[in-house]
Amino acid sequence: MLQTVILAVLLVTGSSWVPSVGRPAAFPRSSSLFSAPPTADPFQAPLSADDYIACGLAQCFRMVDGKLRDAFIYEPLTAGSLETIEKQVETSYKAVLALSASDFFVGDPNTATEINMANIECLKEVTGIADVEMCSNAVERAQCASRTFRRRLEAKTLAIGEMSDDYNFSTEKKRILDEVKVVSFDDNVKQDSSIDVYGRTDDEEAAAAEIEKLANA
Repeated sequence: MLQTVILAVLLVTGSSWVPSVGRPAAFPRSSSLFSAPPTADPFQAPLSADDYIACGLAQCFRMVDGKLRDAFIYEPLTAGSLETIEKQVETSYKAVLALSASDFFVGDPNTATEINMANIECLKEVTGIADVEMCSNAVERAQCASRTFRRRLEAKTLAIGEMSDDYNFSTEKKRILDEVKVVSFDDNVKQDSSIDVYGRTDDEEAAAAEIEKLANA
């Protein structure tokens, strides 16, 4: 009886919609009710002039004619790296400077191709290092590192324009730049034989001894 009445009304109004028998009629779903706008991802948002950048001066090493030689570099730190060295964990960084993105980059932070070297030269003065080079892919690395501070505001341990050398500097674990490790079959055999429940202690000790030998050559 109810379906007959509905059909009569539809015929009078000229509508061609007919409900299915045995189940509720479908109705349009509003997308606004069932979906929310995506949350803005701080890693995707463009950099602003006020974004935070921590730039450090690190002592690394480079292999020259079979011997390790000092190599000092500028490089950006992520939020996690800055927090870690603030806890006095051993680090290769001699000093760190906090800057705004507008002071670190030349031009727009999002399209920059150069670093404003004049604004980070003070790191050389406080450490007494005369010859310092910029790390590879500095612009891209700084853009990425800067965004990590958006989610960890507490990692901004230095105020903009502030510099610190109060870190646990050490070269015991040497950072070797441009090192290329060619893995051979013999290396795989050695690795298998050195792995135990405590880790690859044999390999690590041998590598450390070799690096120390090269450093003192």
